[in-house]
Amino acid sequence: MLSLRCLYSDIFSKPTCFGRLGLLTPFRIGRTLSAGSQEAYKGLSSPEVAQLLQEGGVDFRDCFERSQLLERLSASFPQLPQSLRSKIEGLAESRRSVLPQEPQDTPSTNNKISNEQTQGITYEKDTSSLFKDNDVSPGTSSTQNNPVNLQRAADGLYGDEQYIVDLFQRCKPSVVHIACMSPGQHRSSMPSLNPEFVPRNFGSGFLWDQQGHVVTNYHVIHNAHAAQVTLSNNQKYRATLVGQEPDKDLAVLKIDAPAGDLTPVQVGVSHKLIVGQKVFAIGNPFGLDHTLTAGIVSGLGREMRSITGDNLRDVIQTDASINPGNSGGPLLDSRGRLIGVNTAATSHPMTTAGFGFAIPADTVRRIVNQLIRYGRVVRPGLGVMCMNDVHSRQLLGSGSTGVVVHDVVPNSGAAQAGLKGVRMDGYGNIYLGDVITSVGASSVNTVEDLVSFVEAFQVGDQVPVIVRRYNSTTHMDRSFKVEQLAVPLLHEAKSY
Repeated sequence: MLSLRCLYSDIFSKPTCFGRLGLLTPFRIGRTLSAGSQEAYKGLSSPEVAQLLQEGGVDFRDCFERSQLLERLSASFPQLPQSLRSKIEGLAESRRSVLPQEPQDTPSTNNKISNEQTQGITYEKDTSSLFKDNDVSPGTSSTQNNPVNLQRAADGLYGDEQYIVDLFQRCKPSVVHIACMSPGQHRSSMPSLNPEFVPRNFGSGFLWDQQGHVVTNYHVIHNAHAAQVTLSNNQKYRATLVGQEPDKDLAVLKIDAPAGDLTPVQVGVSHKLIVGQKVFAIGNPFGLDHTLTAGIVSGLGREMRSITGDNLRDVIQTDASINPGNSGGPLLDSRGRLIGVNTAATSHPMTTAGFGFAIPADTVRRIVNQLIRYGRVVRPGLGVMCMNDVHSRQLLGSGSTGVVVHDVVPNSGAAQAGLKGVRMDGYGNIYLGDVITSVGASSVNTVEDLVSFVEAFQVGDQVPVIVRRYNSTTHMDRSFKVEQLAVPLLHEAKSY
């Protein structure tokens, strides 16, 4: 077994010049909004800005910091539909007079835990609709400009069947086949096309941009010294390794292909996913054709073990089959937008029980952009692992605020500051520890809020954090006290 260092030998040792990729365009914040709304406009959180960009059909795949999302929204503002511009102005105006309120020391008068997981969370109503035409807005990519005609029933197909066929035909050019070579490996015969016996060095991926970046799973290229990418037009290119994040099972390759042959996937958001919405998994396991499986989101905030032995947290669970060879392919919503990266470990018992897993698109966007720019993950963190937003609302009750700390990374800034995670008894009852309610002057309601607000600080800063510290004498106890902490910001690769 070779060490991970051998990944950089041969073709993977060629560096990528990040400064010449042309991924970012410099925009100035607020240059298109009214003067009275500019400061409040900056108060929008990352999830809100990403959602607005998605609604406007604006590409934001290369934005992983909140400031970059704001720049993209400001620059695209004049091209957005009037209704969306009015919505943005309204949101900005509503923030002008709203200041974050510190929670008060108070025992809860209601010790009942709500079973309503989705109350208090706003979802995009048409994300899971299978029977609506795609919205085509200014700024959309070429892969978005083919709205599905649901009235057409070619070859005797029903409307919903034709919708899926059209979605597959529209999205499959973004999906590639990846074949890797390990030292001493030789192949002299055609592999079986039986999906149960896909060679371990075969996998899928998808095109991230027209600069030739390809996203896939880390375990697809693990221990490889060479890789070849096959596009949907059957053109083959040798690939170089740009960067990898084993703890997230993500890797980025790069091919030198004409931009006209590259059809990047349309990037969506994952924080709005709800259990029950339709999803589609596309792969290219053999380099000869593409596969499609369909299903629903069957769970959120799940965990699975990565190839490094660490847990992949907050993954999407789906009953859309993710077979060997389809690892690294995109998980799409019913409009063909990326909501996750499929990951399948054949040794995982859930893969034989009708379940598959995918890394959420919000995580993918942050990790991939750092790998492209720096070759590694460099974003600092507090050192806390938080519960999924749905699970936080389930534990805290409807109308609650804050993010529940699940665990604290040893020797991290959070550990030094004394932050506490949850604990569980033998019956599976959860006893709350700390709930983060604000960072700096900004209120925290979601994990994405926490990530975006921490990004405003630099390594070495003392980050002011307000938490509700629960007494948890019993698992139903919701009395708490408010504590203000200063958390040192360290380099930390672990996710929130």
